[in-house]
Amino acid sequence: MVSIILIAIIAAVGAAGYLFYRSRRHDARNIRTSASAAGWRGDPTGRHEARYWDGAAWTTQVRTGGVNTTDPL
Repeated sequence: MVSIILIAIIAAVGAAGYLFYRSRRHDARNIRTSASAAGWRGDPTGRHEARYWDGAAWTTQVRTGGVNTTDPL
């Protein structure tokens, strides 16, 4: 009887650990995806309000005072 209870406890702990691992892996994947998504971000050079991130690199497209222009990095 004790061995059946022990097996059940081990199985429950293993299942909980697996579910925790899967949730953490999923969260990390979402963070990477959202961080690399294309869009307007604060200009890393500080010369403009925003610069466009294309998902892989900063572009020459900038925005200051709601006006879009270009400015090389």
